[in-house]
Amino acid sequence: MLLLLTSLFFYSPHLSLAYEDPRVSLCRTTTTYAANSTFATNLAVALATLRNTTAATGFNTTTVGNSTANSVTALGLCRASLSSQDCQTCVDAATLEKSSMMYNPCNASDPEEYDRKVKILMQNLSYAAGISDNRSAVAKTSFGTLNIYGYVDCTRDISGSACTKCLLDTVDAIPSCCSGKSAGWIATPTCNIQFNTDPSSHDDWINNPPEINTDITPAPGARGRTTGK
Repeated sequence: MLLLLTSLFFYSPHLSLAYEDPRVSLCRTTTTYAANSTFATNLAVALATLRNTTAATGFNTTTVGNSTANSVTALGLCRASLSSQDCQTCVDAATLEKSSMMYNPCNASDPEEYDRKVKILMQNLSYAAGISDNRSAVAKTSFGTLNIYGYVDCTRDISGSACTKCLLDTVDAIPSCCSGKSAGWIATPTCNIQFNTDPSSHDDWINNPPEINTDITPAPGARGRTTGK
């Protein structure tokens, strides 16, 4: 039995891209397939469908094949702020990844306080994305003389509550890869979180997003002042 669910997250071609230099790449299966197999054909058709249909709305999902053994389900998601042209450029260039993690090796000066602020920021964004039409949210918070910028999004084929749950679960994974790091990125098949102290890495952060007060811990389910896309 070989069932592939793959997610492709696409970002701006002018900035750091997931497919350029992944620090860590995870594929949660050791199953392989022959290049001339039915599965390989279905995979090629699924990816071609994403290339031809994703850019118009920034999201698409498709399933190719009728049998469980050879069925391929794939989805593509561009950042909500990308133009159709930039989205298409990213889709065309993307490689196949089931899940990926990326982070900047630089450390924060006060890792414990920094991690606390990152967690609260990303939790607030997780709730905001769940009620956003585009399943995305962006905001910043202060850390000494710096700002921490956050962005989250989900694929648009899941409910708001499922989006929030996926994001919160992903936020809980930050200590496993990005504790104390000045930047972090974790992507799963259905949701994606990013934070950075450098706003130049994404247009959403350059455009002065709203600020969340992370000096106090919000009650469970509380939402800060964020921008939902």
